[in-house]
Formats: sequence, C-alpha cells, structure tokens
Amino acid sequence: MCDDMDDWRPVLVSLRDTVTGDTRVYASEGLWDEGGFNDFIWSEGNFACDCNRSRFLWDDDARHLPCGVKRIVIDKIVAPGSDLVLYADA
Repeated sequence: MCDDMDDWRPVLVSLRDTVTGDTRVYASEGLWDEGGFNDFIWSEGNFACDCNRSRFLWDDDARHLPCGVKRIVIDKIVAPGSDLVLYADA
C-alpha cells in the first residue's frame, strides 16, 4: 500500500546468471517504507522472476528468459555509496 511514508530511492542491483556466469550491476530504485527497505518486489514480486531479471541483466532481447525463478540471482542490493546489503537472494 502506498502512502506518504513510502519513499523511492536509488539502489544498485548486482545480478548473476547461474548458468552462464554473466554479471551486471543494474541501477534501479528501491522502496523504503516505515519498516526500512521493502524487498517484496525483488523477493516475491515481479522482479523475483527470471523473465524480468533477464531484462535487467542483458540488453539483448534475444537473451531474455521465460518466466521462472532462480536462474538469475541477486547477489546484493545496496544504496549507491554504501556497502550495507539491503537484500540478497539466499
């Protein structure tokens, strides 16, 4: 639920393909709410699916993957200039 407490801020998402070993740091935005960083979209929402994560990892449309979970993993999400890991796939 969005309200006045929600705040979108820049984040850096480190992605890795577990099959090819390809990696990329993708600049995105993350949601902060009254409880801190909200990882739902990355852990269970649309960005948890390989079909979306492959679009962040590769610019080449031919390499985009079908829906599935866990071929493309998030090694970490951090705020720019910070080493504090906000989220990582376990």
